[in-house]
Amino acid sequence: RKYDAMSSPTKKIISPLSPPGSPLTSPVKESSTPFKIKMPPPATPVSTTITTAKWLRTVIAPLPAKPSSELEHFLSSCDRDITADVICRTQIILEAIFPSSAPVYRCVVGSLQSAALMDSIWAEQRRLEALKLYYRVLAAMCRAESQRLRNSNLTSLLINEIFLRCMLACSAELVLATHKTVTMMFPAVLERAGITAFDLSKVIESFVRHEETLPRELK
Repeated sequence: RKYDAMSSPTKKIISPLSPPGSPLTSPVKESSTPFKIKMPPPATPVSTTITTAKWLRTVIAPLPAKPSSELEHFLSSCDRDITADVICRTQIILEAIFPSSAPVYRCVVGSLQSAALMDSIWAEQRRLEALKLYYRVLAAMCRAESQRLRNSNLTSLLINEIFLRCMLACSAELVLATHKTVTMMFPAVLERAGITAFDLSKVIESFVRHEETLPRELK
């Protein structure tokens, strides 16, 4: 018996505090789990551009460049019908954010004329995209506010000049981010819209929340 006890393998006492897989426990074994969690590939500049451009092309581009019937309902349900006022103000502010090129005189060489024309077309396209996004999100915010208040009269919200300018600035910033525009860096849009970063900070979270289709890359 004494000989057997000496020749038998020694049993190791495993401490409950020993970390799993430590030398005091068992030898490391390869995981036998048959399933592996596939992580999504990290976003690249190219994939981000494709995703955001697709959103702009498929979701925003088909929208009308005017208030929807739902938004018109909210605008006309104020203390007075402010539809025309909102449309006019929107055009003025977007023109300030994306100004058309200055008139090109005939004496200017052709290459500069072409560049000015391209700038004008670019500005017009960005204005149109920002306009459609603005009306879409404004309608969604009005809908939510009307449900919260159980009232279609949203005068205090829709005549708030700073609020509407911030909404337009958010739309413009998202459009610029989609196109990876570097010619208008922050805070150029804010300055042209006549607001501050603090003004924008009070609106941007709500803006993003009410545009459910907004790509993750733009949030």
